[in-house]
Amino acid sequence: MTSARADRLAVLALLAVPALVLGRALLPGRVLSPADLLVAAPLWGDAVAAANPLLADVAFMFHPWLVYAAEAIRSGRFPLWNPYAFTGVPFFANPQTALLFPLHGLAYVLPVPPALALIAILKL
Repeated sequence: MTSARADRLAVLALLAVPALVLGRALLPGRVLSPADLLVAAPLWGDAVAAANPLLADVAFMFHPWLVYAAEAIRSGRFPLWNPYAFTGVPFFANPQTALLFPLHGLAYVLPVPPALALIAILKL
């Protein structure tokens, strides 16, 4: 076996394992997100128990920021400012938004739910 072929097989194997684990999130109607935390907020907290409250930042901040950035970029605007938080806050200046993270480019060209799964697969 040539070294180039062995390298290709190794890359395929390294991509196959995360794809097998997270592949269900690529199916229609699925989202790789702890969104159950949204209904466990104080208003509905008695009705539903959250699975893992330590993931609240993902559900309440990171995924909404990614959706906002993707919608802004698709509409031709660069999201410097987020008018939806408080009375408006800097968006691009907040490093936690990861606006320029290369893998987030997938969410700017694909629908956000499958992009979240692809980003997770590529991060692994």
